[in-house]
Amino acid sequence: MAYTDGPKPDLQVNLVSVAPTSAVQGGRVTLRYRVTNASTVAARSFKIRLYFSTNNIISTTDTYLNVERTIASLAPRASTAIFSATVTIPTTAATGARFVGAYVDSGREVAETNENNNGRSAALPVTGRPALVVSTF
Repeated sequence: MAYTDGPKPDLQVNLVSVAPTSAVQGGRVTLRYRVTNASTVAARSFKIRLYFSTNNIISTTDTYLNVERTIASLAPRASTAIFSATVTIPTTAATGARFVGAYVDSGREVAETNENNNGRSAALPVTGRPALVVSTF
């Protein structure tokens, strides 16, 4: 008889929104995010981190925005509260179509049924800072 793992949690970020909906390099935006456990098995302690990305696929290799939240546990089919955090867009960010998002179980503390559905993004167009013009009178 072969050994098989039993059911596992499935943590997913199911909400990410950003305001304002565009930013300048070095500007601040507020992210709102929520995590769901889509499984029938409870999840033990895990972390949620926020990231800045050049594409819509948020991963732990994107630019970490220095926001981390630890959740002690999450019941089956339950969701966390909607969390909010204000972050600073990197001053070195390239302009154009960019993304911000949340990634759940960033430290891989929880063995899940699907380890590939842990990130979610929101579009955030980034513009350069206006040039400072000095005038003499």
